[in-house]
Amino acid sequence: MVKYLSSQLSSLSKKSIVEAVLYAAGKPVKVTTLAKKAKTTPKRVIKIIEELIREYDERESAIEIVFIDDMAVMQLKSEYTPYVIDLSPFPLTKTDLKILSLLALKQSIPQAEIVKKVGKHAYTHLKRLEKEGYIARENKEGVIYISLTKLSKEYFGLSSKYLKEGIEERRKQKIGEDLKKYLSKK
Repeated sequence: MVKYLSSQLSSLSKKSIVEAVLYAAGKPVKVTTLAKKAKTTPKRVIKIIEELIREYDERESAIEIVFIDDMAVMQLKSEYTPYVIDLSPFPLTKTDLKILSLLALKQSIPQAEIVKKVGKHAYTHLKRLEKEGYIARENKEGVIYISLTKLSKEYFGLSSKYLKEGIEERRKQKIGEDLKKYLSKK
């Protein structure tokens, strides 16, 4: 079997191997792992991934490859998520989405606050979301804080720049609505 795989490797392109590994993993893969699998250097893997990114962009693919620190992930572009969310191998429940929405709005929340808003079953959901890489926990002076990971921000299209702009826009809109209500009472 090993001989078969090594002879197969020599006939396959390194680019195809990197693409296949990213596809099959379904989660972020370290550049060094990709290099080992394709029997090349991490520097070459980065060039291969950049080339794949350009190819996917040129053909306006629904798939994208994103760098996250020292890893790369092949994923569906966020605008296509509503069309396939029910087919996902890790289907997000209403509770999962509620937790992720809270985190998207507040960035970092004490775990106790999430449990208070969602209920005790939140612990199960938090554990699952953490295992799948959507959230991270951090202990600050005895209080556990939950936040979104870079992976989930990328997956849901929540880059911090756009998120901050969106929150500021909603805040301005809310102030405007409150002002209108106040003036209408006078």
